[in-house]
Amino acid sequence: MCCGFRAARARRRALRRSDRGQLGPGAIVSHGGIDYVVRGSVTYREGPFVWWEHLLEGGDQPIWFSVEDDDGRLKLAMWLSRKDLQL
Repeated sequence: MCCGFRAARARRRALRRSDRGQLGPGAIVSHGGIDYVVRGSVTYREGPFVWWEHLLEGGDQPIWFSVEDDDGRLKLAMWLSRKDLQL
């Protein structure tokens, strides 16, 4: 899991029960005691593969939340900017 993402099992179960593309603009996602608003969503398709990226706002900085179904196994990731690291 990326970025200390906790309660992933519960979220996986919830997403498995629903349509993964259902999360979209205006939805609320809670993580680490912070409620984020989904400001935008993108659906990617490459051959048989489909995944979703959702832009979350509400904390110190925007976060990209990825949802991917990999052969029935749900993969979740949160992407954030790290200004303290140099590339």
